[in-house]
Amino acid sequence: WGKPSFLNLRDGVTVTYLKNKLYVGSNSLSLALITNLKPWSRTTLSYRWSVNEYENNGTDPDRRSRDGFVSYPSLTNHFYFNSKKNLYLIAGYDFERQDTSGSNYIRNAHGAQLGFHFPFLAKIEGEVDFRFRDLNYNQYAATPPKRRDDIFTLTVLIRRPLTSYLDLEGSYVFEDSR
Repeated sequence: WGKPSFLNLRDGVTVTYLKNKLYVGSNSLSLALITNLKPWSRTTLSYRWSVNEYENNGTDPDRRSRDGFVSYPSLTNHFYFNSKKNLYLIAGYDFERQDTSGSNYIRNAHGAQLGFHFPFLAKIEGEVDFRFRDLNYNQYAATPPKRRDDIFTLTVLIRRPLTSYLDLEGSYVFEDSR
């Protein structure tokens, strides 16, 4: 192979509360291969698998339960424009398959990402990131019989390293869904 590469394996647990009540618990396992195919690029191929358990499955669990498994492969590239590697373009694609107990929430989702990372002031760096996701619920049992959501997300952030392991970050996220 001869290229600088590394493998990242990560486990995560997320617990979400809504109005002070447990909403969902998730456990995920992710694997990523990160490599520099060229000196001016970094490529990340990853796969995340998770299981979600919602506290409330609704009045009709066969249709409305969101409990289930999520498979999430993705490919992201960083294209560097300088030797410090703090000025770069980000482009990526991801696919998500959600298999739930309730038929209403079984879905396929395609996503794309385009971002730009840049030096801002002194040690402060900025990033502008645009993401689009197309979610297709093939078995949605309502009128109309299929559900399709388009989600547009714009994130603007600034980051300053405090130590070699700790950053201070501020961000603004705008999301629109149709």
